[in-house]
Parts: sequence; structure tokens; C-alpha cells
Amino acid sequence: MTSKWKGTIAELKAMTCFLEAGINVFQPAMENTGTDLVIDFNNALYRVQVKSSRCKTKYNNYQVNLKTFGGNRSGQTIKKIDPNVDFVFICIPDGMYLIPKKMFLDKSTINCSSFLDEYKVSNNICSLIQKCISESSSKSVELS
Repeated sequence: MTSKWKGTIAELKAMTCFLEAGINVFQPAMENTGTDLVIDFNNALYRVQVKSSRCKTKYNNYQVNLKTFGGNRSGQTIKKIDPNVDFVFICIPDGMYLIPKKMFLDKSTINCSSFLDEYKVSNNICSLIQKCISESSSKSVELS
């Protein structure tokens, strides 16, 4: 399975999670916008970047790259997460996490260990979104 397919599956899992909670989800029309999904939560829009991993550290924690590597014949590029993203949604075999901005800004990886347990997606994703918003002081686009 290609990394593109794995990314698409992770995005679909995130979409399903939001939609099952009654949260509207939108996808950008173009790729490489820095945002995978946009959610409409409490009449405000939030940008979401979706990441997945099956890679474990020597401490048996899943490690998620927060940067994307690419390139062509003219050189290699490294792209970090867009600072305008409000949340990172992480899909790993052990579960899914919604991470607030303060946890991923200026980082290149996140190790999914017990310190992230409070951000693990459970039955009430709405309260988790509210927690992430309040912790990050995310600026959203208000809908009128």
C-alpha cells in the first residue's frame, strides 16, 4: 500500500469520526494546501491536518512525522505543518488523537505515549475539540 493510500485512509477515518458526531467536514478542492480537512464546529471553521504512522520508537511508542518529505530531480523539499492549522488528527493502530496547536508548533515529530492520552478520541469528540480550542486559543473563521 502506498503512502498516498495510507494518508487517504487516515483522512477518511478522521472524516468519519467528525461526521458521526454531527460535525460538518469539508475538503479543499486542491491538494497540497496544508490543510486536509476543515470542520464546522459551533458555527466556526477549523483547519485540520491528518497524519498517520505505523512506525514505533525503541520505547515502543508510535512516532508521527509532522513534516512531509518530497522532491524531484531538482532537489528535495521538506514541508512542515502549516502554522494556520488548528488541529492535527493522528491515526495510529492504537487509536486516534486530536492534538491542539500548542502541542505541534515547531515540532518535527510527535511520540504517541501516555502523555497524549487526554487527547485520545473517544465517544465524545465534541468535548475534546472544545478542550483543544481552549488550550490553543485557536483563531477560527466565524460563520455568519
